[in-house]
Amino acid sequence: AMSLRNYRQQLDYLFYIADPERCEKEETLCVLEEGFTTTQRHETVDREHAIPMSNNLCVTEQLRIEYLLHQASQRDQSPDSVPFRHGHVIVSKVFVGNSKPVGDGNGYLKVSSVYCDVDTKHRFSLNDGRCSSAKTH
Repeated sequence: AMSLRNYRQQLDYLFYIADPERCEKEETLCVLEEGFTTTQRHETVDREHAIPMSNNLCVTEQLRIEYLLHQASQRDQSPDSVPFRHGHVIVSKVFVGNSKPVGDGNGYLKVSSVYCDVDTKHRFSLNDGRCSSAKTH
């Protein structure tokens, strides 16, 4: 019973959004049907060696929102004021296990996952370029 409780404490719900510069819908469907690609497959398609996930939806959505706002500003006709209102997010229950910060320098032997801290004081917002604080409704 103790090891099961320890295992459950090493699980976390993480958010994933497909790369907005690629076919977002196709990549999302591929993940849902086949699972996430391995790090070796990421290397062959010239991508980072990790699957970018976050426990913060705002951080996960930031690149997609910035990309869509940039795309909307490039159009000649009047841009949609909220071009990012529709999107797909995958919520995954992930075993994070023994984790270590990226770039710790000692390698990642006996480590289940790596992470990088994100400064949440500078998160994205629709009004002023930063995320407003979360509110419970």
